[in-house]
Amino acid sequence: MEYRVIWPKTRKYLEEYLAGLIAGDGQIEKKRITITDSSKEFLDEVATRMINVLGVEPRIHQRTNANAYYLRIYGIGIVKEFRQLITELKSRPTLNFIRGFFDAEGTINVEQGKYIVIEISQHEGTIIANLAIALRDRCIYPYIRYREYYDPRPKKRRTYTRYVLRIKRMSSVYRFLNRVGVRHPKHISKLTGLRPL
Repeated sequence: MEYRVIWPKTRKYLEEYLAGLIAGDGQIEKKRITITDSSKEFLDEVATRMINVLGVEPRIHQRTNANAYYLRIYGIGIVKEFRQLITELKSRPTLNFIRGFFDAEGTINVEQGKYIVIEISQHEGTIIANLAIALRDRCIYPYIRYREYYDPRPKKRRTYTRYVLRIKRMSSVYRFLNRVGVRHPKHISKLTGLRPL
């Protein structure tokens, strides 16, 4: 399967990428930003790029009682900067924001043993709609559907809606894999060994 591993190299592009990652799998508090992921290898790579390009030193720890890790950066100034950037990019996603958001909320599936389907899901329908517009501007044609699910956990007992952006058309999947690219080990391992499109 042909795909590109694309990491942003400049400060501006890496900040846009991180904004997408935080918008998907992150949490912004008063003095810190947390990004959670199941892959320490992935978070190590993100941390290395943050050190080299942004000059900030994140900390990575394993979550207690969970098969996940979190990366944290501290500082009121950086929190303020990313809050503003995320607000701007949610309404007008750039390619690097899409990359970060895909690494956080995206999946690559193989249907019927041969068809590659790319999905990005999120409970916030506006972000999904704006991502779809930004992808269509790049000749990648997704469609959107939604899924309802019930969360039985105490204090969360209710039905939730997740909006799912799906890319199924072969030409759009190919463009996505070569323009947006992949970085996360979960996506690379899924694509390794698949037949060419």
